[in-house]
Amino acid sequence: MAVSFDLDPVPTPTPAPRSHSSGAGRSGLSAGAASNIPAGGHVSFWVQGSAIYVATVTAAEQIPEILITVEQTGLSSGSDAPTGAVYEYYEVLPYRTTDAALAGATLNFTVPKAWRAEQGFGPEDVVLYRYHNGAWQALPTEMIGEDATGVVPSWQGGTQYRR
Repeated sequence: MAVSFDLDPVPTPTPAPRSHSSGAGRSGLSAGAASNIPAGGHVSFWVQGSAIYVATVTAAEQIPEILITVEQTGLSSGSDAPTGAVYEYYEVLPYRTTDAALAGATLNFTVPKAWRAEQGFGPEDVVLYRYHNGAWQALPTEMIGEDATGVVPSWQGGTQYRR
């Protein structure tokens, strides 16, 4: 899993009310919007048709309005791939707010067991990366559970927002 975004670890947030998300197909774009997020507050955006299923942001200050987009992409031209196998690439971007208004973000995502088995990976081998300032950086990533069938594990990785 590789993600391009400018977001270092925050505690697992509690979703705030007043958010709306919409999703597109597997290779499309999902967007979520929220308003009136207080300083220190959290809001979660549910993502559809993607390995990332929740994107949560933490406000450093009052945020009157925010829009978050999650889009599956390919490797950006001119950039090298991170070390190891990559499940999917995504771009996660905030709009309608300032860098200073964001304290952090957390992404919840899945990587199918079948794909991990093909790569020879165990749960501890799944790492969320970000591409920032021309380099891939591994983010703290932890497995948080499996679904009822035990087929699709879920991981969580996040960052504090940096300008």
